[in-house]
Amino acid sequence: MGFLIFGASGFLGSRITDWLEKKNESITLGTNSPFIKKYKCIRNYLNLDDAQLEKIISNFHTIYDASGIGINQDKYSLNDYLEKNAIWPSRLAKVCIKANTRLIWLSTIHCEKYEENSNDYDKYSLSKLIGEQLIKTNPDWKKYILIIRLGNIIGAPGKLYRGKSSLFVMDIASNLVKNNRAIIKSNTDLEINTTSLNSFLNYINQINYGQKKFCSLSKLKLTELANCVKNNYESITNRNSNIYFKGQILNSKKDLEIPEKTNTDIRELIEFYLTKELI
Repeated sequence: MGFLIFGASGFLGSRITDWLEKKNESITLGTNSPFIKKYKCIRNYLNLDDAQLEKIISNFHTIYDASGIGINQDKYSLNDYLEKNAIWPSRLAKVCIKANTRLIWLSTIHCEKYEENSNDYDKYSLSKLIGEQLIKTNPDWKKYILIIRLGNIIGAPGKLYRGKSSLFVMDIASNLVKNNRAIIKSNTDLEINTTSLNSFLNYINQINYGQKKFCSLSKLKLTELANCVKNNYESITNRNSNIYFKGQILNSKKDLEIPEKTNTDIRELIEFYLTKELI
């Protein structure tokens, strides 16, 4: 028995894989990536019928499903989203229940806007919500399945900083130390979440089934993080600095409600960069 991770070549899937490997667990990956050679892989799993899928699933005690189509993928149709984000996980859930195998399926916090009667049409979150509803049609689904509605827990929006919000903070801090100025090069419209990836991994390790919401209480926009960096930099150095967004100086706010740990981490990062500059 061991762990099977679908969507293992994606950001979350690959981090779950690394985390399980460090725990010396037996791992198999569900992925179509031709670049993964290290692990035993199950490819083209969407083409498996239910009987074939059940035969595979019965060999594992826990399945992680981080597969599917992500947000803002304009090249995909609604049918594509429904197939990958709704129909596939509902099939997987049905088979896991039949095989007495635990399934951890990653949904999205954005489902909540439909529950609030939002008219903001979004293929991604709609397909995830339908996926949730299809899974819940299985009797006793809570005994086998953990549905997690994820917030943007491990990444700033935009291609440049996708991965960790700390990459964004590091970029701004480094440029302020070198030049007293920095430029935001990424989308600032979406809120990010300061909860760490490690916290999420520890969370999914718990034996709790049903639907859970995993989203930090401290949500910050990139512009707010940038202002926090600027405020700390100016406090430490007594220098004036500017952050530019879309060619305009970003107005600094002195009364930001920044979590204490986030603020401390940023100050330590700036002090580190300042020490490097002095060497």
